[in-house]
Parts: sequence; C-alpha cells; structure tokens
Amino acid sequence: MTTLTFPYWPFPLAVQSLVVMCIIIVVSYRIPLLGWVRGFLLAFSLVSFHSHLFQMKVETVFHFGNDITINVRVDSFFKKISRGSEYLVSLESINEQNIPFFIRPNIKLVAPEGTNFRLGERWKLFVKVKPVFGRLNEAGFDQEKYYISQGWHAKAILKNVDAAELLEKSHSVRLKLYQTVDGHLDTLSNKAMLLALSFGNRNEISNAQWQQLKESGLIHLIAISGLHIGIAYLIGWKVGNAIRLIFHNWYSAPLVFALLFAATYSWLAGFSIPTLRALIMCCMLGLFSHVRIHLSVWQTLILTASGILIVDPFSLLSVSFSLTFLAVSCLYILSSYKRFSQSGWLKKTAIMQLTLSMIMLPVTGYFFRVLAFPLAFIISCFFQYLVLLSSPFYLLRFLLLLFCQTWLHFLEP
Repeated sequence: MTTLTFPYWPFPLAVQSLVVMCIIIVVSYRIPLLGWVRGFLLAFSLVSFHSHLFQMKVETVFHFGNDITINVRVDSFFKKISRGSEYLVSLESINEQNIPFFIRPNIKLVAPEGTNFRLGERWKLFVKVKPVFGRLNEAGFDQEKYYISQGWHAKAILKNVDAAELLEKSHSVRLKLYQTVDGHLDTLSNKAMLLALSFGNRNEISNAQWQQLKESGLIHLIAISGLHIGIAYLIGWKVGNAIRLIFHNWYSAPLVFALLFAATYSWLAGFSIPTLRALIMCCMLGLFSHVRIHLSVWQTLILTASGILIVDPFSLLSVSFSLTFLAVSCLYILSSYKRFSQSGWLKKTAIMQLTLSMIMLPVTGYFFRVLAFPLAFIISCFFQYLVLLSSPFYLLRFLLLLFCQTWLHFLEP
C-alpha cells in the first residue's frame, strides 16, 4: 500500500468544504471550547488544497490520453539511466492546448541514448505518458511516494526522436555558468565531485566512486541538501560581517549576504526540493533575527518545520526532510548539556560530529541499504567538513573568475 493514493484523497473537501472550515475556525476564536479544532482544521484544509492542486495537475497530463504532443521547457540536466537519459521538464501545452501557469505539471521524461536536450530549451515532442504507481510489494520501491515528495506528476517516454522540434534555444544563465566551470575543471581529478557539489549534476561520477561513497558513509553529502545551503548561509553571514566593518551603518549586511549566498547556491542546484526547504528555513531564521523575536531552540525548530509544511505538506514523505530534522534535533539535545556547552570549539565540533554520525549511521543504513565499515565511517567524520567546506569556496572562486572574464570581454575594444 502506498502512503497516499489519489482515489482516497479529500478532493471534494478541498473545494466544497473549505468555506465551512473557515467559518468553524473563525467561530472557534469566539468559543474557547472549540480552540482545539482550529489547528486540526487549518492543517486539514491545507493538505486538502495541496492534494487537490496536485491531482488537478495529474489529471491535466492524462486529459488527452496517453499518446500526446507536448511543448515543454527543460528544467534539469540530463541523468544517465539504463534506457537512455532522463530529464525533468515542465509542460506548457498538450496537443496545442496551453496549460495555465499555476497548474503546469512537472514530468520525468525518458529519452533514448544520444538525445541532447539542454537546460532551458523549449521542445515540441511526441511522447507516451504513464501514471506513477506505488510499490507492488513490501520490499519494493514506492515510486508514487517518491514522485509526490519531489513534486513530479507523471512520467513520459519519447516516442519519435526524429519528430522532436526545437522551439527555443536555451538562455539559461545557470547552463552558461556550468559550461564555464566545467571547462576550468578539466585538469582536476575530482571534477565529478565538484560539479555534483556545485550544480547538482552527478552524471560524471563513476560507478567505482559511487561504491566508495556508499562504503565510506559519505553518499549523502553528494546530494545538495540543507546542510550545504546552511554552510553557504554561514559563509554569507561571515562575509556580511566583514562588509559591515566597512559600512558601519549597514546593520542588515550579514543577513543580506547570508540569504544571497544561500539563494545563489539553491539556484545553482536548480531549486530542488531539499534546497528550497533549506532556503525557507534560512529565510525564517533570518526574519526572526531581523525583527528580534526571541525564541527557544525548540520553538524555532517547530516554527521552521511548520513553515516548510505550509508551503509543501508532502515534504513529510521525503527521506531528506526526516533526516534533516532528526539531525537538527540531535544537535539541539546535545547542546542542552552543560558540559558540552562549556567545551572549547574544537572539542565541541569533534563531539558534535562524532555523536551525530553515530546516530545517523543506522538511519542512513536503513534508508540507503548500506552500512559503512566502522573504521571508514569514523575517518569519514573528519573528511565531511573538508568536502562540505570545499564546494562553496570553489564556487566563489569560479563566480569571481566568471565576473572578471565578463568585464574583460566588455572592456575589449
């Protein structure tokens, strides 16, 4: 059984009962005895709305049947699979019928080997669309759950490669930056890792490297997630503090640069679901700091989790969401101990990393079906910081390089 199945979603409730729920919520402020239902009804209304919107997008895909002609915009780099290449595309029209922007579905497109769709291009394609089903047995992979958590509404197979028509070339700044960085990394042996950590493109990681990452317990670091965005946020905050030493009256400089770094890194990663969740958390933490709202660590954690679930309730189905808040909760519990808080920063960092790694070891082993060898896992605790800290600095280096090249090109006679 899958976690969420479309036939049982509260489709009528999202439309017909929303007004009734709003009335009950308003009345609950007048009648204290009804106060307990307020949060439940708000949450239920929110989930109903999002499920209704998701179902509308799914039904839009299959409204014209399974064999359709679509106009799409390519929203991702290609991903190598056994059957060819896989892309994430946004549907703009089906059979020449334009789709309103707010109900445009996102689908996974499988194309034969040899096709080359670039990020930001618009194509007219003839495809066969297929619905997404949950796992067929308890040991299987729940594909429907995964697609819902990622905001994908269907999958499609490209039927006629020769009939594919390019409607518009790519104007993606992200693609141009990727090509520039890719050219400067040709001489480095760790090129594949740096591209994965900077742009989220993991196509150049070899099978041997994947196996090494699994065995060392570092595989979760290759996917750009909240931890990476948090480090970019921290680096931006430090840069903002340095800028504030020059412009003394610019009190918000640390927050501005922190959010700028976090948003830029999220954009380079393609605004994937994990990076968007982390960016929401950073914005909320920045807002609390800016307006000087004093909250306990647990209040902050609950409010940030609530903010993410308001924007995307289906985050609960994502493994990365659970891992992120589990890790943060462990750190909060650890920081509450007086002996830990009185330790030096080096000892505190070592204890924090070792404790977090040992707690997350069985959890990641359960989700990824791989357990690192104890010795390799302990050694990896030290190298995790090197891996995480290297990518933002490499990224900053290439941004400065690109900026200099652009100005030199502009100043050429």
